[in-house]
Amino acid sequence: MTTAIRWGVQRRSGLAVLVLSLASALAFAVVWLCQTRRDLNRLGARIPTPWLLATPITALYFLWCWAEGARHVTAGRISTVGAFLALCLLGPLGMARLQETFNALSDGGRAPSARWYRPAPG
Repeated sequence: MTTAIRWGVQRRSGLAVLVLSLASALAFAVVWLCQTRRDLNRLGARIPTPWLLATPITALYFLWCWAEGARHVTAGRISTVGAFLALCLLGPLGMARLQETFNALSDGGRAPSARWYRPAPG
């Protein structure tokens, strides 16, 4: 299902993200958000703690910060509003689409192009 890569967001099957999220009553969706948050933060995003998912208002703030982090790391190839709406309105289907987008941007598992990859400072 997953393949770890050293430089970016972990490659996962979008279909697996969708199926596991639905089969686990959205528990895997939370796990996916936490795992991709870790990957995005390692690449320079500033996404706050996933504990913000505990209440509805702070969950929206977390999802907005996650979407902004995805935009930052991909240098605009994923828009903040598009990612936020995909997460909020489409749920697991939006997550699967975002995962497939991360996979496509990863250039087939090889080193990413300089167009979208921004390593973490320091």
